[in-house]
Amino acid sequence: REWRQSVLQCILLLTVATFIDDSLRVVLNFDGHALIVVQLAAGLPPFQSYRRTTKEILAGRCALLLSIVIQATGCLCVLGGAAAPFGCELLILWCVAHPVFYGQWNHAEFLAETVSLIGGLLVLRGYLDKERSGARCRLAGRLLLPSLYAYHAAAALSKNLRDEYHVHEHTWAMYAYDACLVAGLVAAVLAVCLGLRSPIVALALALLNLGVVFVEHPFWAYRGVTRRSQLPQAYWNSPIIGEIGAGVAPDQYCDLHQYFFFQGVSTTGALLLLAYHGPGDHAVQSDENVVERLLPAVNRNKD
Repeated sequence: REWRQSVLQCILLLTVATFIDDSLRVVLNFDGHALIVVQLAAGLPPFQSYRRTTKEILAGRCALLLSIVIQATGCLCVLGGAAAPFGCELLILWCVAHPVFYGQWNHAEFLAETVSLIGGLLVLRGYLDKERSGARCRLAGRLLLPSLYAYHAAAALSKNLRDEYHVHEHTWAMYAYDACLVAGLVAAVLAVCLGLRSPIVALALALLNLGVVFVEHPFWAYRGVTRRSQLPQAYWNSPIIGEIGAGVAPDQYCDLHQYFFFQGVSTTGALLLLAYHGPGDHAVQSDENVVERLLPAVNRNKD
């Protein structure tokens, strides 16, 4: 029982990692983030030099203070346990507001990752609510949780169909690999949504997601870089980063990758929440079946 509680605390810490990181980065560079928020609100590209009025900068600072309070309070409530449901609701509120707050509402991958994180928080919120509404909340969370992988499956399929160069260079073996990849992602998404061995599938997706995050966003390896040429080409592949412009300092790119890294870590934590708590009542395999399958010795010796 103590071991399970320690594991749960680690999973909760992973889930709120992006909120902790975002709050700390804002505190450490408060004026810089306030200027970015003002520029995005005005429809201007971030990380560029513009003269803003005092009122605009003050409004950006007030908005940032509110974001820090919401995220910090939510994280403390979730990790503390006593007010965890309220903490989940605060963090879900911030997840909904964040894409608009930072002007990322038109980036599909970012939105898919945010929706997956909301799904994990709903799974946790539903587990904390033992009433019937809690079961419905876990069902909603389970449906939202695999959004990121549904996006990747759709993106892979779309790339194969639309990219003429990609189509001409593809061999039959490569087509077979792509088909297996898309089929595997679709099967995993359906398994999580239906609650069919969803804890095992969620655990596999969590490990896969964590590996991808470490490969794609190793921000710690490029801290202190002063020239763009010193960064790997993979650092410029993200469509979100590509839109910012070539005149941005390398350390600001590393800061963005730090955010994406912890966003991915939190998505991993959200998947682990499903693996830990189970799919709930509205599932092909309910929590009781999962317990009977994974902990038979405990059930035989309850008395």
